[in-house]
Amino acid sequence: RWTAAVPVDPQTLPAAGAHITAVSCLHPTVCYAADSAGAVLGLQSAGNWPVAVTDPNGGLVALSCAAPAFCAAIDSAGNAITLSQGSWSSPAVIGSGSGTVTSVSCTGPAFCMAVDSVGQAFTYRGAGVGWSQQSVDPSGQALDAVSCAGPADCVAVGATGEEFRYDGTGWSAPDMVDSGHQLVAVSCTGPAFCMAVDSSGLAAQYSAGQWTLSPMGWTPVTVSCPSAGSCLAAGASGMVASYAGGRWSKPSAVDNGTSISQLSCVAMNSCAAIDTSNNVLFYSAAGTG
Repeated sequence: RWTAAVPVDPQTLPAAGAHITAVSCLHPTVCYAADSAGAVLGLQSAGNWPVAVTDPNGGLVALSCAAPAFCAAIDSAGNAITLSQGSWSSPAVIGSGSGTVTSVSCTGPAFCMAVDSVGQAFTYRGAGVGWSQQSVDPSGQALDAVSCAGPADCVAVGATGEEFRYDGTGWSAPDMVDSGHQLVAVSCTGPAFCMAVDSSGLAAQYSAGQWTLSPMGWTPVTVSCPSAGSCLAAGASGMVASYAGGRWSKPSAVDNGTSISQLSCVAMNSCAAIDTSNNVLFYSAAGTG
């Protein structure tokens, strides 16, 4: 069941005019959110979201957290701040160029992958190494999402409907997944399973070495798969659907008509969602809280 939507940060967001841009959870009760004013907000047991750290450059656009207690948040100017061993770092430049980071995926304190709006990728190899930059899409088209199951297993998708795969050293040539459509989100659990959603209401599932498209009957904007074959997708009007047993459920409205923009699931019975009105909703199986 989903909880009622509650404001993420009622103390600071209304005054600053900021909006939540990303959410990522390490545990059912350990989540972080980032906002457009540069604040990272940490969920506390009381249910409130005080500011954990502020990026002086503002404009946080992407966030990913991974066990053990590691997060990376990236701002629109291409700076990253990281949480490691309980402390947040100062901003560090991740690369150069004219693009804006669109997505980041971390697997642990020694690996993250970020992608941007002009086909570039940025790899983090730990505090002692920092960030490096690679060109992914030779056409310079936007990469809208990246998902990494491990340091040698990332998938990036974007504006052209193609996928790009990272094997630990470099990126593959583009492989067409969804011709003529923009892939807006992707979530991978390993080399054998990914789920992506596009801008026209199609889901693209990767399994058995190939992509398969299926109509969803609605248009999600975010997807999170905590295990192979199990996913949640969310989007316009607060609609949510689950994927299990090889099929999508019928969508249901959980947020009173407000669109959901971000979703983070640590398990199929434990997800956090952020909507476009700066509210958070939590999902848990019936009887678990």
